[in-house]
Amino acid sequence: MKKGICFVAACVLLTACTVIDQFTNELGFTLTREAVPFAADPVWVSGDAVKVLSSTRPRGNTFALNSGARSARGGFSGEKPGSAPFFLVWPVEAVAEFGTPSSLMLTLPDVQTYSKDGYDAAAGFFAARVEGSGEAQLRTPMAVVELPVRGDMGIARLELKTDGDHPLCGKAQVSTGAEPALSFDGEAGHALTLDCGKGVNPGAGAVVFRFVLPAGALSSGAQLLLTDTDGGAMSVALDPVELGRGACVTLQEVEYVQSEPPYLNLTAPGLYTVNIKGQMMPVYAYTPLRDQIGLVEGPASLEWRLQCLEDGKVLCVRLPLQREGAIEAQFSAIGVSGCPAAPVTLTPVKREDGLEWYIDASGGTLLIVQTAL
Repeated sequence: MKKGICFVAACVLLTACTVIDQFTNELGFTLTREAVPFAADPVWVSGDAVKVLSSTRPRGNTFALNSGARSARGGFSGEKPGSAPFFLVWPVEAVAEFGTPSSLMLTLPDVQTYSKDGYDAAAGFFAARVEGSGEAQLRTPMAVVELPVRGDMGIARLELKTDGDHPLCGKAQVSTGAEPALSFDGEAGHALTLDCGKGVNPGAGAVVFRFVLPAGALSSGAQLLLTDTDGGAMSVALDPVELGRGACVTLQEVEYVQSEPPYLNLTAPGLYTVNIKGQMMPVYAYTPLRDQIGLVEGPASLEWRLQCLEDGKVLCVRLPLQREGAIEAQFSAIGVSGCPAAPVTLTPVKREDGLEWYIDASGGTLLIVQTAL
């Protein structure tokens, strides 16, 4: 008889706990992250947090780490964001929102940041689906590709491009079953940039650059463009790679050799040639042109471009169309030292024989403009 009473009491207690959990305003989790080759020792650190999403709070609440720093098992708690099911997302900076009871929506950025001896942790997405408080393991649908590069020039960025069947970034649906997976919609992107800031110089040894990618993204190969800090570049064709979920694949080492000259970087000033009609035409690919001067008239300004392609030098001067009294000139150049970096105020000092003479207040910049070519 006593055993029966104890059994009934236990049932009542469990039922009460369930009811209380349904109406409590707090959730608590003990979380781990799966160990994968690119994150073999996933420990929590002070300041870590996860995002908890629900159908009524689709962008989620932030739950901070409150126990388990420097260990694999971390305790997180916070205000309950509506009703179950919940999706747990790490890192908290990930752009994610509730999708359906079995999936969430994730936006993968098109620019990642170089990390010495590592990868852009903000792109290494982990997620889990839970019904309430308890223990859960966060898992990832992502993988990492690493490229060792040798060379004596600073690398400014790496740009990876795939065909239309293999997205790299953009908006995707994340299913959170036993094997989390991504499926992209029409907003997917096929170009991903690894930004190296002011540049990374391999020096005597090789530097490893890492992209965080969706699994299977390189199964048809890719094109990779490496750009150096001088604006030059080198293209590399990547063979197809089987990239499984959670994998880290090392590609064959590349030696960087500048094969695309820096003056083809059209961010500063464009290159022009003259056609048979005497018109200025943009140059988008290298040809061994002679030294040339070009005059381009815009709605409010005139631009003179002087280029010496064999030496990789270009000088551009932009002046206002109306030049009465003091004027402001904008200089930009490639391969020309001493070019003013900021706009320069110039004062006219002489006009004769179709020439205009201008000088700045310091006397360090003298500009002679031929107004009739």
